[in-house]
Amino acid sequence: MSSESAAYSMWKYQRHFRAAAKYFAERVFKTLDQLFDPQLFLVGILADHNAERLPACVEPEKDFWIDAERFNNVLALAQSLIPAYPETGTLQSHPPAQQRQDKAVFYRSIRDAIKKTIESESAAGSSLRYSVSLPIRLEGYLVCTVLGLQDNVIGGYYELKRSVVRVHKHRDTEVAVSLIDAAANEFLERLRQELQKPDPGLGELGIDPEDIIRTAGRSLCRNTVERIDRGRIEGMHDLFNACSTISSLGYEKSVAAGRMILCRKDHPSLVPQISLLKPEKLSRYRAARKLFQLASGYLSLHSDSEEVFGLVSLRDYDESQEDLFEMQVLGHQHWELNHAGKTLMKVRYGVPSLPRLSFDEAKLRSDLARIFRSITRDDISRLMKLIRAAEEASHGALLIIDENSAAEAHRLRKQGMSVHACLLTPDLLRHLITIDGAILLSPDGMCHGFGTILDGMATESGDPSRGARYNSALRYVESAWPCLAVVLSEDGGIDFIPNLPPAVRRSAIDRAIAEIKELRGVNPISRARYDGVLDFLDERRFYLRKGDCDTINSVIEFVEAALRKQERAEVWIIRQKFVPNAHLDEELFYQAESAHRNQPEDMSEDQDSGQDGR
Repeated sequence: MSSESAAYSMWKYQRHFRAAAKYFAERVFKTLDQLFDPQLFLVGILADHNAERLPACVEPEKDFWIDAERFNNVLALAQSLIPAYPETGTLQSHPPAQQRQDKAVFYRSIRDAIKKTIESESAAGSSLRYSVSLPIRLEGYLVCTVLGLQDNVIGGYYELKRSVVRVHKHRDTEVAVSLIDAAANEFLERLRQELQKPDPGLGELGIDPEDIIRTAGRSLCRNTVERIDRGRIEGMHDLFNACSTISSLGYEKSVAAGRMILCRKDHPSLVPQISLLKPEKLSRYRAARKLFQLASGYLSLHSDSEEVFGLVSLRDYDESQEDLFEMQVLGHQHWELNHAGKTLMKVRYGVPSLPRLSFDEAKLRSDLARIFRSITRDDISRLMKLIRAAEEASHGALLIIDENSAAEAHRLRKQGMSVHACLLTPDLLRHLITIDGAILLSPDGMCHGFGTILDGMATESGDPSRGARYNSALRYVESAWPCLAVVLSEDGGIDFIPNLPPAVRRSAIDRAIAEIKELRGVNPISRARYDGVLDFLDERRFYLRKGDCDTINSVIEFVEAALRKQERAEVWIIRQKFVPNAHLDEELFYQAESAHRNQPEDMSEDQDSGQDGR
C-alpha cells in the first residue's frame, strides 16, 4: 500500500471488506428485486485527535462521488443533534445503565450526522436512498457502513410512513417501514458485527443472504406488534412463527385460508360480530387454525398478536394511524401481511418476499418488437389488452405467443383443443383461461388452440421452486424459439419467458475494451479507472463475444500483477474469468447505432426504453 493511500486508511483490509460486503449486498437485495444495484461504502470518523491521521476517511479512498473531507464536521454535527433526542437529559439511577445510554445516544448521533452529510451532498438529483449503520470503533475510527438502494425500485412497493414509535416521553424506538427497510437494517447490523472481528476483511464474511431476509421478515412482524401494542412481548417474538405455522395446518382436509385483523383489543375501527367469552391463545396453533375456518367474507378473526378475541368487521379505519394490520392466509404455508389493503410482505414456506408487481408495459412492448420482427403496433396493443385481462383473473393462466402457433396447435392437437383461427378478445380470453392448459396465440392476437398441454426437452434452466406451469413454459420456449410465454400465477404476478435483458450499443462495449487495453501503457495505473471500466464490463458479461473475453482476461492478468506491485498488496481480490455467452444473439441484443445518433458518447448510456425499470 502506498504512503499516499495509507493517509486515507482506517485499517489494512478495508478495501477487501467493502468488496465482500458489496457482493453480499447484491445477493440480498437482488433476491428481493432484480432491479436493485446496491451502492456500498464505508465512512470512518477519527474518535481521538491524532495529527498524523485524517479526521475522516471514506472507502473507496479516492475518485469516489463524495470526498472524505466532507465528513470532517461530523463530530460537531453529531453534538448538535443530541439535544433533540428524547433520551437526552434522562438520568439513570444505575451508573452502568447511564454509561450505556450515553454511548447509545452518541453512536446514534454519529450515524445520523453521517446520513445528514450524505443526503446534503447528494440532494441534487440522487437516485439512491441511503441507510447508515451504527458505528464500530476500529483502530481509532468510528466506522459506519453506508448502503444506497435505488429509490425508484423502493417506491414501486408499498411502505408505511412512520419510522418511529413512541415508547414513552423519554424514549422512541425505530421501526421498519417495509420489508426492504427491515432487510437493510438487518444487513447493516450483520456487517457491524463482522467489523467487530479481528482484521475484518482478511477472512470470509459470515453472512447468509437467505437468513438475512428471513430475519428481516421476523423484524417486520415484531415492528408491526410494536406499532399495535408494545406490551405484547410474546407477540413481538412469535407472530411470524405463529402465522407460518397456522398457514401450514389443514382442517378436515381443507387447506388453510382466512384472514386475521391485528390491532389492540379496544380499537375503535372494530365492529364485534362474535366475541369469545375466554380469548384463545394464538400460540395454540391448531385451535387458532380452526377459528380461521370462520374468517371469510366480511368477517375476520381479531387478535392483538397474542390472543384471539373473536370475529369482527371493520369500519372507518384511519390508515395514517398505522396501528391496524391484516394477516391473510392464501394457501398452504402461504400468507401475507397487509396494511390498508396494501401488501407489505408475502411469506411462502417461511421465506419472506415482496409482492409481485404488475408488469412493465414499456419493456414488454420493446421485447415483443425484438422477438417478432414483423409485429405491428396494433398487434402489440391488442396483446397488451389480452395480457391485462388475464392479469385481472383470479386464477393462473399460460399464454404462448408464437409465429408458428397454428402449426403447433395442430401438432399438439391430441394434448389440447385445436380451433379454427379466431381473433381473441379480452372477454373470450377470460372464459378460455378457466380450464388448465396453454392458450396458443400468433403475434397478431389470433387464437389457434387452448387447454394445450405443452411439451419440450428438459432444461438446465428449470426452477424446482416454481410450479409446473412455469417450468413447462420454460421447456417449451427453449424448444420452440422464437416465441414468448406469459405465465400468470394464481397468487398474482406475471413471468415472461424469456425476460430479455436490454439491448446495448456494441460501440459502448468496444470503447470499454479499448480503455482497459490502454492501461497496459499507463504508469501508475489508476485503481479507480481500472475498477470502473472492469465493473462496466462485468455487468455486461451477457453481451461479450469470445474475442472480447480473451482480450479482457489478458489485460486483467497484466494489470492485476502491476497493481499488486504498485500497491504492495498482500491480499487481493481474484476476479472471475470472462467467458463468452453461447446464447448471445447479436441481432437481438445489440442496438442499431443510428438509434442513438443524438446521444452523448458515454459508456453508461447503452440501455434503451426496453430496460426493466419502474
